[in-house]
Amino acid sequence: MNEILNFGAYLNELLTLRGIDKKSFASTININYSQLYRFLSSEQLPNREQLNEICERLNLRASEYKKLQESYECTQYGWEIVYGRKLITDMLKRLDNCRDGLTYEYTLEKRWPQHKNTGIIPVRSKADVLNTVLSLLDSVRQNDDSEAASLNLILQPDIKDFISILTKILNETTTAKRALSVRHIIRFKDNLLKKNRLHNLKILDYLLPLSFFESVYGAYYSTEKFTTETYETFFPNFISIDSKTAFVFSEDCEHGILYTSRCREIITLLNEEFNKVCADCLPLFFNLENYERQSLFMYEYEQMIKADTVLLSPENSFYTLPVDLIRKKASKQYLSKEEAQAIIKRVETFRERLKKNKALEIVSLKGLKNFAVTGRLLIHGDIQASKSERISILKELLDFVKEWQNYTLYLMKEENPFYNTDLAVYTIGSELLYIVPSVSGYKTTDNIIIRNRGIVESFTDFMHSGFTRQNSIIDRNEVASVIEGIVRNI
Repeated sequence: MNEILNFGAYLNELLTLRGIDKKSFASTININYSQLYRFLSSEQLPNREQLNEICERLNLRASEYKKLQESYECTQYGWEIVYGRKLITDMLKRLDNCRDGLTYEYTLEKRWPQHKNTGIIPVRSKADVLNTVLSLLDSVRQNDDSEAASLNLILQPDIKDFISILTKILNETTTAKRALSVRHIIRFKDNLLKKNRLHNLKILDYLLPLSFFESVYGAYYSTEKFTTETYETFFPNFISIDSKTAFVFSEDCEHGILYTSRCREIITLLNEEFNKVCADCLPLFFNLENYERQSLFMYEYEQMIKADTVLLSPENSFYTLPVDLIRKKASKQYLSKEEAQAIIKRVETFRERLKKNKALEIVSLKGLKNFAVTGRLLIHGDIQASKSERISILKELLDFVKEWQNYTLYLMKEENPFYNTDLAVYTIGSELLYIVPSVSGYKTTDNIIIRNRGIVESFTDFMHSGFTRQNSIIDRNEVASVIEGIVRNI
């Protein structure tokens, strides 16, 4: 995707490579030459039927077909949107299969810069700085000492080797149950985000798999430049291991200083400054343990932030449930009192916020139909709705679609990129992004909460771009008609 694909330019290239006369080709696909000229100059895009006709007549190879489709979407939406949609889809897929999908490998021959017998070693080239970073990380992985190891980092995770080796460390220490503590401060660069909206999103993509090691790996973030008592200006990139070794280096990785065990006082001071910086940062990953805590957290946050909401639940969760039905299930002990209270608070808060703010809920068409047949609301545990209760829940949903102008429901079709995602995604304005893995089992361990405006805005934009009339039912009247049909079938 480094090259910005232009539909007209690529179509022209395909016609030229095949030696096809453009006027003849225009008549072959039942358009005049002037319209084909507009396609080739990207003044106009063909509709989907014309695009399919073009692909069929050109008898494209699989790689050419894929590239032409990508160029079409890049020209239609912009390459950032197309790339971002792919980035997020891959991100969510990797979260779905994360425990089996971490296959990073890294080997490194330990080679620290040599210096005379002092405790301070200057590092004067970018190659040596990067080698020192990776060597220090690798030394943690190879260390067989029984004592607990701690690792402090201030580093932007832009280099693949860093993520690879850190993941390997976390995998090995988790398997061996070594006592390892990793704290990592991330700088999100909003100034770069303005130039390239994908920058922070790519960093998030690197970090999401590491959230599965939350008991070992603590990630914190800031968009501010750090100032501390010791460093009056900018706190440099920093790695400290076991309070015995520390490495500070410039943001451009051109030079650094390695402190060995001879410099314990300096290392202690650096770690104290790291702790001050860390105290001012926000945690990137939360573990809310259960649905009740997750629901109450969202309830509290929704009360604080007055902004539009998006809830993507690929299965069949929606917050238009009748409150009376929840109370009835609790009275018959299908639900614990605590869980019922959490759901009721969320539903009531959701309705209250709709008076002033817009909300979009997204579920799969299959999930909605499965609920109509089985009566199971997956995200709410073991709630089983009878036939009359299913009709009541769906009629309540239908009323929201028809009567609440601030409420919108999208139904995903099978071709939607988020269709098979086993995660719930919540966004509240540009203030909060919340990803909950394993929706169908409604586990909330390993969930991810982001409160960085640039990331949330990017994620929201790209997520919205994944819903079109081709892969979703997004028209209000069509959605209402589908729900009415499902109710009739029950």
